[in-house]
Amino acid sequence: MIRKEVDGCGFSNHPENMKRRVVISSIGIATSLGDEIDEVFERIEKKECGIHTIADEKVRRDDFPFAGIMDYVETRKMDIQGKNVLNRTNKLLAYSLLKALKMYGYEEGMFADNDAIYIGNQMQNVDEDVLKVVINNCITEDRIDLSKIGAVLKKIPPSSGIKILTTTSSHTIGKHLEIHGEGNINYTGSTSGLSNLYLAYNQVASGRINRAIVCAANSPFSSYEYYCLCQEGRLRKSSVGEKESELLYPFDKKHCGTVYSEGSATFIVESEESALKNNRKILCYIEGGALNTFPGETYFSLESKGFEYTMKCACENSNLAFSDIDFAFTNANSIPEWDNEELKAMLQLSGNGKISLSNSKANLGDSGPVAALHDCALAVYSLQNEKYLSLKNDVEPDIIENSNIGTYFEAPEKYQYVLVNSAGVGGSYCSLILSRNGGASIEE
Repeated sequence: MIRKEVDGCGFSNHPENMKRRVVISSIGIATSLGDEIDEVFERIEKKECGIHTIADEKVRRDDFPFAGIMDYVETRKMDIQGKNVLNRTNKLLAYSLLKALKMYGYEEGMFADNDAIYIGNQMQNVDEDVLKVVINNCITEDRIDLSKIGAVLKKIPPSSGIKILTTTSSHTIGKHLEIHGEGNINYTGSTSGLSNLYLAYNQVASGRINRAIVCAANSPFSSYEYYCLCQEGRLRKSSVGEKESELLYPFDKKHCGTVYSEGSATFIVESEESALKNNRKILCYIEGGALNTFPGETYFSLESKGFEYTMKCACENSNLAFSDIDFAFTNANSIPEWDNEELKAMLQLSGNGKISLSNSKANLGDSGPVAALHDCALAVYSLQNEKYLSLKNDVEPDIIENSNIGTYFEAPEKYQYVLVNSAGVGGSYCSLILSRNGGASIEE
């Protein structure tokens, strides 16, 4: 089996670039609407919302009272080493990991030393002792002044780095599985979850590894981290009088900012040969993807050319035309500029073709690096059951460039290929294509 030659964005058909089919064989998730994929899908289908008032008054701010916070994760019941010293983000990650291992039928000694671990996380997940010093000494009325940190360096506990190391996610997972694989912790923000899944795909497809664990977690709700996010203006200002279910409007004229949520997800990715040999259920195939950076005018800018080029490359790397894509889970998180640029790219690529757009953030909130992995899990369920998740709120698009734009938010005609988008600050873009039956990127 040889990979077809791709012009500009992908792999050549030289013998050293021979590709193997890559599958997803297990998924574990934790979302603000539950931790079972079928249940979460059905609740989103019913237009339910996992965004609620923040109960912790130390975290909640008067102008940012809502978030997607989970109250069902009980880490004390987990059989995993280090459970008493893990921070909240890593506890959530461990929760989804154990769910994925259960689905996979994990037994002791199953994983080998060359099985990789790829973890995506937000950049703000740093040691709270360090953050406390920053908050107490570097905060002015209107901004964070890090130039003052030099005068208070002695106040930062010298063991902070050591404490972070002992609770690092890959370290915990490696100990639990008795492996010492590649611990790649990717702190690149919102795209890190999906980009790690794409990285795992490439490593398995090239034959470098047989299997990988891909994880991401997000819980920015310590008082320090949430304070920083609010100060940066990255969240939707809200008030207690608003309806919790009407805060996020992806693509809609009413979109005015995102609402953060916590969550986690774990995927086990392996070669088709490995899955069949070990009698693992193949949930779906990964056809290919793309990862690009297009710096915008500011650090917080996203542009249609970034979305368009990345989706185009993902299709070419999968030996597909964009017209082959049946539906897409979009990045749109109710930030007007981001939503509009992504929709422009979709309209440009689709032309008069049929593609359906879906989105889960209005129901689950924006869980940063985990959001696209939640979308991948929902996409797998959608492919398997031929069900479509329409947008939660009625859509009156902010931009109208096509008289038939309403068809982009209707159910697809078939369920074979789905594209998942992720993008974030710094102009980073990632797209991944999943298929129900597989084989589009392989030539016999």
